[in-house]
Amino acid sequence: MYGIGDRIVYPLYGAGTVISIEERDILGEKKKYYFLEILNENAPVMLPVDTCEKIGVRPLMSKSEIEEIFSYIASYDDITEENWNKTYRINMDKLKSGDLKQVGEVLKYLIKRETSKHLSAGEKKMLNHAKQILYSEIIFISDISYDEADSIVRELIV
Repeated sequence: MYGIGDRIVYPLYGAGTVISIEERDILGEKKKYYFLEILNENAPVMLPVDTCEKIGVRPLMSKSEIEEIFSYIASYDDITEENWNKTYRINMDKLKSGDLKQVGEVLKYLIKRETSKHLSAGEKKMLNHAKQILYSEIIFISDISYDEADSIVRELIV
């Protein structure tokens, strides 16, 4: 169990800080919930304590682990489908996985695509989501700004 002040990663949202742990009665069922303050989110995220393991909530990576992610992103050769819908679904599945290597794959694909073509509204939203997931963890681990995290990742991709 995590405590107040712990920094953890919620795969769908990125890294955040546990700001409270409260028992709530929802639909007649009492459960404990973490309230997370996620970077760049306007409202706290409520997360049932008993489902954390199942959905992949985890502690922050170490600096060496994030360096491995950087190496992976730099060396990853993106293979894209011709079919836009299929590529979109594949990328959504990668984001939902919570695996930072897969999130990095999506990020690299979309940043490269953004520099050569116009992104659709759905792709822009996906790009921002991928940035939120990866950058929030980089920001916490390295104690840097969003712009610095963006600069690091873009240098890996070029």
